[in-house]
Amino acid sequence: MNTNSGKLLIATMLVAGVLAAGASWWFRYTATHRAAQFWGPEAATLIRDASHVDMLGLKQAEDAAVENALKMSGVAWQTASSHDVSQAPGLTHLRNALLEDRSFVWPAAEIPDQTEWTHGLRFHNGSAASLVILFSPDFGLAVAYFPEATTSQVVSCEPIAEGLKQVFTEWAGLQPRPTESPGASDSGASD
Repeated sequence: MNTNSGKLLIATMLVAGVLAAGASWWFRYTATHRAAQFWGPEAATLIRDASHVDMLGLKQAEDAAVENALKMSGVAWQTASSHDVSQAPGLTHLRNALLEDRSFVWPAAEIPDQTEWTHGLRFHNGSAASLVILFSPDFGLAVAYFPEATTSQVVSCEPIAEGLKQVFTEWAGLQPRPTESPGASDSGASD
């Protein structure tokens, strides 16, 4: 084998590698860009990397002034139950599903009047900022809640609603922690 054909082989392999990396990046971008845009960069990072994840059962607060209540469309929601699911089986798959465009029906829409939020997932890293994703009773709708943000858009989770129900049911068998508010490490609430 002469040196020119060796150089040509190396150059061909290098070009093939760059093309494969570009194709991989493009595929990943097109598969996740709507979800990443909907959640926002900080929330998407928490969904993917947060060291602590809690599954929440929510109920409507009897008093809108309840400390650390989540306020959505003028209604306050408080934690009824909390389970640490940071090490639960299936969490990695759930994280990925929440970041995949195909898990949702697009486009996002305004929050329908009278929407109830009965389930949630809180993603946080210790005392740093946290994200709570609220789900409707049938897991058909999801909304991101940051204490400082005003949120008015929901997304349909219809493609993964049955899977969400199954995961929440399985995780409900885990040992619950003492109840705390979804924004316990954060202050304030938004409408």
